[in-house]
Amino acid sequence: MGWNSWDAYGKTLTEAQFRANVRWMAKHLRRYGWRYAVIDAGWSVPAGGARAGVLRIDRYGRYLPAPDRFPSAAGARGFGPLAHYVHSLGLKFGIHIMRGIPKEAVRANLPIAGSPFHARQAADLNAPCSWDPNNDGVADNAAG
Repeated sequence: MGWNSWDAYGKTLTEAQFRANVRWMAKHLRRYGWRYAVIDAGWSVPAGGARAGVLRIDRYGRYLPAPDRFPSAAGARGFGPLAHYVHSLGLKFGIHIMRGIPKEAVRANLPIAGSPFHARQAADLNAPCSWDPNNDGVADNAAG
């Protein structure tokens, strides 16, 4: 069992809110089998909302957490520091990842980590993600 941020916060969760919920869960619910603390969709979106070009990606086209909402992720550290905090409380950390491949990664044709492929080879431009305009579809091929 576990807690997912979507039900209470939607896409507005901050690191401070997440830490407070995780502390409470570890203190009051862990003994009853609660183990998972999950940050749901929208963690890469800055506090003001998603606008073209404001979502940050790494050199492989993977989204990075919005540093204005998750300050421990600043400097391209990602969720590592926050995951370590959750683990220190005896819980497991998780994130929700949206379907698709970031349009920015496709435009820049970034390499796909651990593979010989690049983003344009993996993208299906005819199957965009209808609920997330920042992502293209993923091709049904070796690259996708």
